[in-house]
Amino acid sequence: MMLPMSVPRAYSARLSGVIGVVACVALLAGGCGGSSATAKVKPTAYFTSVCGAVGDWVTSVKARESALVEGLPSLSSAVQGRRALQGFVADVITATHRAQTRIKAAGVPNLSDGQRVASTLRNAFDRIDGVLARAQSQTNHLPTSNPAAFSAAATQMGSSVQQALTSIGSGLSSELSPTVDKASSQIPACRSLKSL
Repeated sequence: MMLPMSVPRAYSARLSGVIGVVACVALLAGGCGGSSATAKVKPTAYFTSVCGAVGDWVTSVKARESALVEGLPSLSSAVQGRRALQGFVADVITATHRAQTRIKAAGVPNLSDGQRVASTLRNAFDRIDGVLARAQSQTNHLPTSNPAAFSAAATQMGSSVQQALTSIGSGLSSELSPTVDKASSQIPACRSLKSL
């Protein structure tokens, strides 16, 4: 029996929302990440590094989402749907870990509140990683006994992920200083995030 297209499409729609929120988080922050190291780097170098890492991450996530959506017509069971979602979430987690490594290597911007900025951004990205880890666990336990149960559970999971990421984005928006917004707006790599 073919899965109703609404099953994976409903989840894909949630993932699109999640990706949008994550991209928004990146834009709000001018990038995500930082380092606990005390060595300071020029703000231009810092924001170029983190925005480049975030840009590559967003591009990678979007490519994986496109591949997931393109594969929807070939899904014929809830088991296949779960496998597709498991693969997607695992790939996004791998991309996230790559981005985190690059972001932590960026250092701390030489701003009056550079350590706070770097810590706030790093912590936000770590929280995103935690949200994805929970999503991975939930995906592994999606029911496959019938398409309706799968659809309901996948949709609920997508909503939960989206709410968590929205909360992270809201927190960043309220915590980040105008200095960060100004510095990041002057960096081409950060401005290019708006087109992703």
